[in-house]
Amino acid sequence: MLLNLKNKIYSDIILNIISSGIVAVLLQFLVYPLLSKNSSANNFGEILVMMGAINIIAVFLGNSLNNIRLIFEKEYYEENVIGDFSVILIIAGIFNVLLISVTTALLWSDQPLLGDLLLISISVLTMLRAYLSVSYRIKLDYIKILQHNLIYGAGLSLGAVVLQFSDAWQLVFFIGETFSILFLVITTEILREPLKITHKFKNTIKQYIFLSISNLIKNTLLYIDRLIIFPILGGAQVAVFFAATVIGKMSIFILNPISSVMLSYISNKNRKMTLKEFCIVNVTVLFFSMFTTFFTLIVSKYVLNLLYADLYVEASSLLLTANSGVILLASSSITQAIVLKYSSTYLQVVIQLVHGIFYIGGGLLMITDYGLKGFCIALLLSAVTKFLLIFGVGVVTLKKS
Repeated sequence: MLLNLKNKIYSDIILNIISSGIVAVLLQFLVYPLLSKNSSANNFGEILVMMGAINIIAVFLGNSLNNIRLIFEKEYYEENVIGDFSVILIIAGIFNVLLISVTTALLWSDQPLLGDLLLISISVLTMLRAYLSVSYRIKLDYIKILQHNLIYGAGLSLGAVVLQFSDAWQLVFFIGETFSILFLVITTEILREPLKITHKFKNTIKQYIFLSISNLIKNTLLYIDRLIIFPILGGAQVAVFFAATVIGKMSIFILNPISSVMLSYISNKNRKMTLKEFCIVNVTVLFFSMFTTFFTLIVSKYVLNLLYADLYVEASSLLLTANSGVILLASSSITQAIVLKYSSTYLQVVIQLVHGIFYIGGGLLMITDYGLKGFCIALLLSAVTKFLLIFGVGVVTLKKS
């Protein structure tokens, strides 16, 4: 029986990697290269900044609710309690609209109103996608996750075709998200749940707020490179950094599915992970990071020349440092999923805050003196700091249990 469970976990991880890989490949090798081709380096940098803002806001609100729902689902089920999550979703949706509206007004005040409305719509749909997919995770139905991402990918592909006949680049993402939500609405029951506040609401929303703050910091740090580089060095340098890390960031779409599956299974079992098992996971993560970085250096030289030829020369000098940091940060999501299950939620905030101080503070200091290369060094140092901090919290937590 244990062997069957392990095989199921491995097969679900592979399915989840394939699912995320479909979307990742389409975005990195079709959508963004087309946007780069149809825009100047500076305009492409601006597009990356706006999509980064959407991914920060919409994903931290939706994915936090996804994880909180997953963690508390068993507790709600055993006590036969239904409610709370739809109410929290509406509250999150209002915050989402307000935050994106302010962001577009501050960063893109000179753009057409239609473009801003499309960005707000994309953000709402992205938040819903991030949350509603929890239905599949609760049931450990990774076949359905694969089907969902195939539909989402079909929408992005159609959007890429539409892009050839329209100047509204936002349509690519709007069409993709619309396909995604239609599939989720048809195949899940979550949006049909009652708008009801139960006796568990206070604790659930408190944990959601803690996790949201943690994920806000995490997602901000994931895209902070754009928000730091853009005002200091300009949109063109945002495009250079994006090109340099385009392959390294693909590891995020492999490692996030692994951490997602791990949290799903950890949440569905009673036995706690041992300290020895946690240490083995950390060593494995380090070896994986080193191997992936080496692989990335080889592949990036060919991919950059093919997809981002105009950015190749500048980007190639950043490959080692930038991708080492990006990959180690992505790898940390695996150990962080374990810490999320077994430690207090507020410790997630502490981890992200310490990492954020090192990353943002170091990034601002280094980019001012040494430009984009200095920023990449700060990125790597902050990644090492975060990995060690997660490891330390995990060791202390598991020793106590």
